[in-house]
Amino acid sequence: MPAAHGPVCESWWSARLLQGIADGDHGRLSRGRTYYRQGAVREITVDADHIQVTAFVQGSRGRPYRVSVAYLAIDDTRWSHILDDLAQDPDAADDLLAGELPEVTEEVFARHGLALFPDSADDIDIHCTCPDRGGYPCKHGAAVMFAWAALLDENPLLLFAWLGRTEEEVLDALESTAPGGPAGELAVEVTPLAESSADFWTGGDLTPLARPRPFDPLSHWEGSTLGVASGLAPMYARLRRGPGGTEGA
Repeated sequence: MPAAHGPVCESWWSARLLQGIADGDHGRLSRGRTYYRQGAVREITVDADHIQVTAFVQGSRGRPYRVSVAYLAIDDTRWSHILDDLAQDPDAADDLLAGELPEVTEEVFARHGLALFPDSADDIDIHCTCPDRGGYPCKHGAAVMFAWAALLDENPLLLFAWLGRTEEEVLDALESTAPGGPAGELAVEVTPLAESSADFWTGGDLTPLARPRPFDPLSHWEGSTLGVASGLAPMYARLRRGPGGTEGA
């Protein structure tokens, strides 16, 4: 990642993530923040299948260290209940579909006995290939946590991927189980006929229609085919007289 300036994070969810590691080794957290700001974190990825974030951090040696960060594994049943609850909350679903993380998400996870964010650095499994075992997390692991928080600033739905559900899976679940049905469907309220039968034959004011323009078929066809009017005129005359030979009313 390029060198960073300004606050490490700006969103409430990224701040909440970093709050969870604040009880880690303070010296290493400080050096990790410096590493992050200097752009030492490279190739950070989120792996929903392995439920972890991985990255490479350039340390003092030539070869960068590999860091993996894992937190929470959630079974399919709980995931289903969590996404159902979020989908049933219109405001939460709208925020998520718009790429925001509503604060109620924490409450939904807590309702199912889970913490959306770690409460301590000890809740996170940070593994680094560096030889530093003097404190936890090491400065490379801390640098990845700051980079991870910054990445979440841009796309909070990656938090779900860290926990085992890709962004696409989350959005599909929200759209398919929302009260209004899949996105794009139009919900129409229909009044049962039994409730409106008394008004069925009651009409409102009709919009007056324009009077039809006079139309003379013989003149119309004479304009396109000469001789039609003279040939059909006797037949029209007989039709007007009717069977009795008198002009119709």
